[in-house]
Amino acid sequence: MCFKTRDDNKEPHLKNAKALGYNFNSGPMLFDEFVKHMADDVLEISATSAKRLYNSFVESSKDLMHEEAKVLPTMALLESNVSRAMDNELIAGRTIIDSSTARCPRSNATLRLLKLNKIQRERLHDGLIDVSADAYHEFNKKRNVTREESKIACEKLREFSNWMNEREQKPFTAVVDGANVAYFGQNFHEGRFNYHQIEFLVKALESIHEHALVVLPSKYTQDYFHVNLGGWRKQKMDKKERAVLKR
Repeated sequence: MCFKTRDDNKEPHLKNAKALGYNFNSGPMLFDEFVKHMADDVLEISATSAKRLYNSFVESSKDLMHEEAKVLPTMALLESNVSRAMDNELIAGRTIIDSSTARCPRSNATLRLLKLNKIQRERLHDGLIDVSADAYHEFNKKRNVTREESKIACEKLREFSNWMNEREQKPFTAVVDGANVAYFGQNFHEGRFNYHQIEFLVKALESIHEHALVVLPSKYTQDYFHVNLGGWRKQKMDKKERAVLKR
């Protein structure tokens, strides 16, 4: 492996990897170092990019990969492989990570846990507070909401943040976007804002030992509200739906 750089108006030329801050100039050790460097910034690879990377490895290093490795055509899917790799086998592809151990079945390596330090958490918190005002203002432009009035979004988000910090009950492990769940699959004439779908999801989460916080716009806690399902109309909450909401 080598690096190519390009000066303005000049042809590309080889660059010494150590001059770029790496400990090795070539070979597997440089590749390993380079990938670790990438991992600091790349948290997710799209399916298309993953397939292109896979095909590149097959074309360049087929002798190091498993015997069935072959270049995938454009429309083919990159299937998951959960079998243990052979010693010294180059692993490139998709697999399924054990959710309880975070261990890769192909390499037997354990994924690292990404955590925010105190300064990063504070920066994220303050950034969300600032963004909330901008988003609220943008959403309410047609209602001539002023920047000053948009600060209500900051206040409400700060109240929510304080509540999350100060509550002493069991911590939440999952957040459910109630409106999104209730509207799912309901865009037909007889469709409605379906509270039972929210309850079904919460129970499904509880069955795998999650503790869910359901977030719901306040209008859906009223007896009557408007929904846009095949056109705007008014929906009345019935007794069973009220019971779901209460639970």
